[in-house]
Amino acid sequence: MRRGAARPTRRTFELTRARVSVAVSIIYAIFGASAVFAELRSSRADNLPLAALSLASPPHELIAIGNATVDGVDNVLDSAEMLFTNSFDAGLLDGVQNVRIDLPDGSYLPGRLYGPSEPNGAAIVMMHGCTGLWAQGQPWTVAQGAIEKWGIELARDGFVALAIDSYTSRTPAGVEPHDFQVQCAGTAYAGAVDPYTTRVGDMDTAVDWLRYRLGSAARRVGALGWSQGAESVLVRSAETYAHENASRFDDPANEAAAQLATVAFYPGCGANLGFVEGSGIETSYWRPHHDVRLNHGGADPLNAACANRAQTAVDIYGSVSGSGHWIDYVEYPNAQHSFDGALTEWPAVRCAPDAAPSDFCAATDADIDSLEFLLARLVPNG
Repeated sequence: MRRGAARPTRRTFELTRARVSVAVSIIYAIFGASAVFAELRSSRADNLPLAALSLASPPHELIAIGNATVDGVDNVLDSAEMLFTNSFDAGLLDGVQNVRIDLPDGSYLPGRLYGPSEPNGAAIVMMHGCTGLWAQGQPWTVAQGAIEKWGIELARDGFVALAIDSYTSRTPAGVEPHDFQVQCAGTAYAGAVDPYTTRVGDMDTAVDWLRYRLGSAARRVGALGWSQGAESVLVRSAETYAHENASRFDDPANEAAAQLATVAFYPGCGANLGFVEGSGIETSYWRPHHDVRLNHGGADPLNAACANRAQTAVDIYGSVSGSGHWIDYVEYPNAQHSFDGALTEWPAVRCAPDAAPSDFCAATDADIDSLEFLLARLVPNG
């Protein structure tokens, strides 16, 4: 963790990825993109004026894998692409569009997709905070400022970016969708959609949909989240289960489906996140499975718990730079919660090293450095 007058503080974290066998890669390629749908959480479906982009069609056409050589996750995904080649939908790479992901149980997830003109082979799933995905709480319009800014920039850099709306399709009967978009602490619908379980499942749905629909354009997948959505990405990035200090990646299917890089903006890291042996975060066993960058504001009351968890991951589990499961914890002095909220355009340059600490400089530096973090891990030869 680095500290300074205007410069952020940093900690680190990472874990070495296990090799995957040829047999496991073939099994995942055949079953991984479809079997997970059996575990998708149901949600209430409404009739909305949007053409469905169904997961159930077109049907899978099984084709030969050929000779596979396996040396990690990329090759597993290569095999999956060969099996599901005919699911590719080039129309999804045509600029920015709102999409509806229809699920086999009749439920659906809304989203906003940012398609690159020249795909780099990587995709990012973006998870909104507790005020929802949409600008001014109006579903099916444009995304809120930070998400829209990131989606456009990611597409410009060759990423497929998909922002998932976890709220709209789950609006209870008799409630206005606009009202259900706010689920922050102290509000009427606080936590109505669980960020530690249901929204983590939404991430998995999004990853499967991207790989099914876009094949080689989404071979490598990362995650990006804000506030409550950042809590969801921390759960999914973890090495262990939330309620058991045992590696999730003893199951090869989890290894094959793992995200490869994560960026989290100002999450909460209290006991509700899980990953504790007792009742408090002093017994935290959270640590990432892959490199995670966590951006937090020094003046954010949520910062202390996250800093403590990150330090534990470093001290006890060796989540340092170069470990493969680095927790790159960056604290921006004097920055508040949602410090990037007012920065709606992608920054051209970082703030000067001697600039006074501010939300603007925190947002500027965090955006530029976090994009570089993702590019280095998901587009290594880019």
